[in-house]
Amino acid sequence: MRLDRLLKALAWLTVGILRIPLSAPVPAWADEATRFVEVEIDFEHHWIHSVHPFLGAAVIDIDNDGRFEIFVGGGQDQPDALFAYRQGEFHNIVEGTGLSRTSATYGPKAIDMDADGDTDMVIARNDGVWLYTNDGHGHFAEQRIAVDLPPQSVPFDVAIGDVDRDGDPDLAIMAARQAPQLHIFRNDFEGRGASLALRLVGTTGNRDAIGARVTVETERLRRTKVVHAGSGFLSQHSKELLFGLGTSERVLKLTVDWPSGHSN
Repeated sequence: MRLDRLLKALAWLTVGILRIPLSAPVPAWADEATRFVEVEIDFEHHWIHSVHPFLGAAVIDIDNDGRFEIFVGGGQDQPDALFAYRQGEFHNIVEGTGLSRTSATYGPKAIDMDADGDTDMVIARNDGVWLYTNDGHGHFAEQRIAVDLPPQSVPFDVAIGDVDRDGDPDLAIMAARQAPQLHIFRNDFEGRGASLALRLVGTTGNRDAIGARVTVETERLRRTKVVHAGSGFLSQHSKELLFGLGTSERVLKLTVDWPSGHSN
């Protein structure tokens, strides 16, 4: 397609979107009782001209209590934040977790890298890619990942997926220099636990099951994950849910709460 035709097509699409009336009826699949309320949090991202003006965030259950916390990356020389929603308010609980650094944070990802049942974090920062292993009680040990990136390149983000189908999460790192570059790193973590990979397909509503909530229960643990879309800067996770099950030997129950409101 010629560039002028493409621009005209994009302009038409934009106009088409803007013409949708604000009073349009709620679709039949939507829950009319669902509304959003804005809640202010005590965080303002700091940016200085010597680093890139990007901001990353991730949702993680740091202590396996079934409630999700929100990790928000800081700018250069600014600590990261970890917000817990308690009694109608957001509280920054990052102190003492071991998660925060003062190098600009671009791409945080919550994933159980060693399949021990506790959710870890992989974070792309201005000074490299870092792994934070979770002890299961919300305390993290920091370790820089020795990824072989070209000189003067900056890792902007990390996408997660089981590339080699061995049950553990591998890393796709988007690093920028003069042009974006993609680097794939296989996870060969020694001594990893049992794992379960699950791919949902919706038959009503959205086919990718975005927004579905899955809970896995074994004889040793109970873990919950949510299917997300859009995971960061120029990157996208696999829509497979990877559950680390530690020393579990069998799954007792698996529950899927679909966006439509139905459960299996």
